[in-house]
Amino acid sequence: MLNFLPSIVLGVIVSFLLFINILFWVTVLFIFAIPKILLPWPPLLKIINRILHWIGENWISGNSGWMWLTQKNTMGRARLGRFELSRLVSGCK
Repeated sequence: MLNFLPSIVLGVIVSFLLFINILFWVTVLFIFAIPKILLPWPPLLKIINRILHWIGENWISGNSGWMWLTQKNTMGRARLGRFELSRLVSGCK
């Protein structure tokens, strides 16, 4: 979508989007990862594991979003759902 921009401007935009995506999701990830380490109570771990899995899926979706926005051809511009995308990235069949 943003292919028409000069490569320098596109590079700055890509770097900014990547930085914001990482900063946001790492912060959210640590909010739940630290209690998982400190409080090894099985019922709590089950809930935290689901939350951490959700965070990972959305982090991947964020990466796919900025790549789709800035790349010329990302997977043929196919719009994959979160489930299909996570299967594609993880290599599961």
